[in-house]
Amino acid sequence: MGTTAIYLTGRYWEEAKKPAKSAYDKADSAMVETYEPSLINGVEAKLRGLKVAGVKLVLATNDRHDETEATMRRIGVVELYNAIVGADEVENPKPSPDSILLACKIYGCLPS
Repeated sequence: MGTTAIYLTGRYWEEAKKPAKSAYDKADSAMVETYEPSLINGVEAKLRGLKVAGVKLVLATNDRHDETEATMRRIGVVELYNAIVGADEVENPKPSPDSILLACKIYGCLPS
């Protein structure tokens, strides 16, 4: 969206991407210092119960893999997930099924 706003001021698309990326990178850095992620009450217990029951847990997200893993680590639940599939690992992120299809491929299970 930032790139589009800059593009609409008359800059070429490639030229517009640079300041937008810089702004997003700065915002991400600032957010890491102040953002305190947390789970909704009851979610951690449910995840732990599923893990104990032998359910393979894969987190599919529209965020980048490394950022999501860092967030889950910060919350203290990264070890509950067998895998994390980030938008940066698939050609078409959600709502496309690519993330889920990759998760299924990782575990050799059918999407159904």
